[in-house]
This record gives sequence, structure tokens and C-alpha cells, in this order.
Amino acid sequence: MANEEVNRNKKGKVSAFDIIIEIIIIIAGIIIILYPAIIGWVIGIVLVIYGLLKIINLLR
Repeated sequence: MANEEVNRNKKGKVSAFDIIIEIIIIIAGIIIILYPAIIGWVIGIVLVIYGLLKIINLLR
């Protein structure tokens, strides 16, 4: 447990991006459940946002 917390603190920015990506995926999942007709649109938006976050993370 203690070692995991130390690792999270060392890479704070990366874990923040991971949390943002997980939140986006959760929101996309809720939208897919509520509006199954726009699954393709939701997946496309998630992929675009995920790609942008990865690019921003690499530039830092």
C-alpha cells in the first residue's frame, strides 16, 4: 500500500491524465447506455480526446 502511494506521488501529472481519461470513458459509457443510437459518435469523440491528452502528455 505505501509503495503504491509513493509511486502515485512521483508521477502526479500522469495519474491526473489517467483520471481524466477514466472520467471521459465513464461519461461515454453512460451516454452509450442512455442513447445507443449515437454509439459511433461517442466512440469517435472519446478517441479524439484520448489522443489529444496523450499528445499533451508527451509534449510535457
